[in-house]
Amino acid sequence: MIRHLVEISGSYYVALPKSWVRMLNMEKGSTIELTLTESGIIVRPPRMEEEAPPRQIRLRVAHGIGRQIIAAYLRGYDLIEVFDPNGIAQEYRREIEEVTDLLIGLEVVREDSKSLLLECLWLRKGGIWNYIKRMDFIARSMYKDAISGLLDHDINLLQNVIERDIKVDKLYFLVVRMIRSMLLDLGSLLHKGINLLRLLDYRLIAKNVEEIADYSEDMARRSMAILSQRLRLPTAIERLYEITCEIEKLEDRVMHAYETAEVSAVPDFISIIHSLKDDISSLERKLSHRSNELRSITEYLFRIIDLIADVSDLLA
Repeated sequence: MIRHLVEISGSYYVALPKSWVRMLNMEKGSTIELTLTESGIIVRPPRMEEEAPPRQIRLRVAHGIGRQIIAAYLRGYDLIEVFDPNGIAQEYRREIEEVTDLLIGLEVVREDSKSLLLECLWLRKGGIWNYIKRMDFIARSMYKDAISGLLDHDINLLQNVIERDIKVDKLYFLVVRMIRSMLLDLGSLLHKGINLLRLLDYRLIAKNVEEIADYSEDMARRSMAILSQRLRLPTAIERLYEITCEIEKLEDRVMHAYETAEVSAVPDFISIIHSLKDDISSLERKLSHRSNELRSITEYLFRIIDLIADVSDLLA
C-alpha cells in the first residue's frame, strides 16, 4: 500500500488505513512507537510488546479427550485444564499421558482425582525454520536407513526408523502450534517484519516433511516384511539405495535453496527430479516380477520426490 507524505508546519505526517488501526485495536490518541530499521520504518502500538496473559481452556473428560487436548495445543492455549467432577477414570489418564508424550513442551503441572492441569512450559516464537530443519534432517535419514536396513538385513535399524517417525510428528505439532500462536499476535508479527506468506510456506513445508517421514516409516515396515519372507534380494536393490541417496541430496539442496532464496537453482531441481523418476521407473521394470512390497517401496519414493518438488515450487 502506498501513502503520500504530507508536510504540515514543518513536520511530516502519513495517514494509516482505518482497517489497520482497527486490526491493531488502536484509536484516536493511541500511543504509536516508530522504529527505524535498515529496511524502513516500523509503526506499532507499544502495548503489543507487553507479555500477553496465558491463554486457558477447560475441557471436560469425554471420549476423544486426547484429540481435544491436541486441538487446544495447536490453537495456542498455554494452560489446559482437564476435569471430571466424578473423578477421572484411569483409561482417560492413560490417554492424557500418551498425548503429553506426543506434544513437545506440554506437561502435567497439577493433578488430583478430579482434574489435571497441563501447561506448555516453553514456546519459542522465533526459530520456526530451525524446527522444520530438524524435521527434515530426521525424515531424510529415515528413508535412507529404510533401504540400508533392507540391504544389510538389519531389523533393529528398520525398527529404529519406525520409531523416529514420532519425533517428526512431535516437531510437526510444535511448528503448527508456533505458527498459529504467531498469527494470533498480528501486531507482533508486523513489528518483527515477519512475512505472512513465509509463515504459510512454513506450514506447507512442515506438512510435506511430515508426510515424507510417514512414507519412510511405511518403507521401513515394507522392508521388514520383505526380510521376513527370507527372499533372495535382487542386485537391483543396491541401485535402489543409490537412488535414495540422490533423493536425500536433492531434498537437502532444495531446503537450503529455500532458506537462501536461491531461485536460480529451480531449473536444475526440475532436471534432477525428472532424472530420478526415470531411474525409478527403469528400476521398477527390473523388479516387476518381484514381491508387492518391493514395488510399494518404489512407489513411496515417487511420492517423496513429488513432495520435495512441491517445496522447490515455492522458490518460483
